[in-house]
Amino acid sequence: MVEHIRKQGKFKNCLAVYDNYGNAAVALAVMISELSEEPWKGKLMNFSRNPQMHSLQGDLKAKLQILKRMDIGQWKVDLEVVFDSVLEVAVKNDLKPKQMIRRVFVFTSCVDFDKAAGYDSRSYCWKVQYEEIQRKFKDKGYGDEVPQIVFWKANNCMPAYAPYAQHGMVMMNRFNDNLVKSFLDNDGKIGPDHVMEAAISDPRYQNIVVVD
Repeated sequence: MVEHIRKQGKFKNCLAVYDNYGNAAVALAVMISELSEEPWKGKLMNFSRNPQMHSLQGDLKAKLQILKRMDIGQWKVDLEVVFDSVLEVAVKNDLKPKQMIRRVFVFTSCVDFDKAAGYDSRSYCWKVQYEEIQRKFKDKGYGDEVPQIVFWKANNCMPAYAPYAQHGMVMMNRFNDNLVKSFLDNDGKIGPDHVMEAAISDPRYQNIVVVD
């Protein structure tokens, strides 16, 4: 499957942030690291107050061992450090803006976005932090090529809700086969239309007839 997706040119410039929760999150995080082009190939970051760029090497068993040894935070991740690390790699490798990471996928369990990022007031919120991140990218010559964050809660025991987007970030929740298929087919682009398409693809709805 990975080779098939690679031939389609999908997920070439993406990065996963991983918090060691659920088989689907593990599979998607490893897949994204495999499909990314250099210098992002094989790279992945841990969901932590002190996230670091890790390199997944060896066969699948070796990669899973690396994931198990990662320092995973108590439902907290410093997103500014994630973006700083991405920018550091880009500058070090003299990457052009078109080679910048397009999306950062944060796979987590059931923690809310604001709680995970440590936001507690209007003075310290994603909008404020995102503006600072944008400034840093512009200062380094990457203009508006700031990666979009896709914050995906994997816990299926939580109530489902529609995707929510703001300031370069999309929040998702729950995994199901149709949604993951839509995720793969659309190069990681996730929005209300994709969620609706995934929902009505469920076999339970295939015999419904619409009468005008």
